[in-house]
Amino acid sequence: MNDINPFEPSLEQADAELHDESASASRQRSLVALYVLTAVCGAVQVVTYESSAIHYLFSLSIALAATSWAVADSRIRGRRFIGILRVVYLLVWPLASLVYLLLTRRLRGLGWWGLNGAALFATLMLTFFSMYFLLLAIGRLDLVDPTLFE
Repeated sequence: MNDINPFEPSLEQADAELHDESASASRQRSLVALYVLTAVCGAVQVVTYESSAIHYLFSLSIALAATSWAVADSRIRGRRFIGILRVVYLLVWPLASLVYLLLTRRLRGLGWWGLNGAALFATLMLTFFSMYFLLLAIGRLDLVDPTLFE
């Protein structure tokens, strides 16, 4: 007779749980990266307001973090995120995140999208103005001629 315990997880269930934990950790890392990149972008904009290369770099990094969050979240929800959707999501991630959240979470997704959008904006503004006033206080920012960053 086969001694199978129905309460003990099978190897497939253990692999699925491990995969879910990996995707969950990936989703959390992506979300943290999204907020950290937004915060750093806000601070860096004070000193590199004329550097388009820096802005493109941060835009791409933030888009990659948002896309990796969506891919990890779709893995957790048991959905496939095919390659072309990843590219579309990467290119138009603010709108794509709204559509994704509405499809996966219905009306709650709209609330999550608005809440995170406001939080990302607040993070950006907080770090921008903190850096601005810090540089102004220590005399490293010239308000008369903003092109002369001392």
